[in-house]
Amino acid sequence: MNDFYTEQLLKRRTPVSEMALVVVLAVIGIAALAMTPMTIFAPLVAIVFLAVAIFKARNSNQEFEYLYMNGELDIDRIIAKSKRKQVFSGSLNQLELLVKANSHELDAYASAPLKEFSSGMHKDRECVAVYVKDGQSMRIVFEPNDRILEAFRMQAPRKVRI
Repeated sequence: MNDFYTEQLLKRRTPVSEMALVVVLAVIGIAALAMTPMTIFAPLVAIVFLAVAIFKARNSNQEFEYLYMNGELDIDRIIAKSKRKQVFSGSLNQLELLVKANSHELDAYASAPLKEFSSGMHKDRECVAVYVKDGQSMRIVFEPNDRILEAFRMQAPRKVRI
């Protein structure tokens, strides 16, 4: 059998703005809790802000799993190491182009929507895949390892320009 299977797990760096929002929400919640003796609505406000802060903090822990099998690329988002959701699926038939993120070959696809599935830490390893689904182009930013890149190169050498 000529099946090819490889997968990669990639942890996403939590943006500073997202962590700052969690801290601000927690501070407001604690401040509202401290104001409990002064107003009747303070406990309700504190519970709401602290619950939102906890929710945001738990959901900021994200990973991406790239699964490449026989020309199919599936990307799953794993939230808090417990919830998994498939965010992208595409085949080699739909692949138009696979290049490094800073390539000028992407200029022709500048108006296509962009979906980000990278860690945000290693800009030099980021690649962009252009997929055409139902006549619409879509750019996918991800960080494939060498095995996934080699699989793309073996099965679609004219579409991979890395």
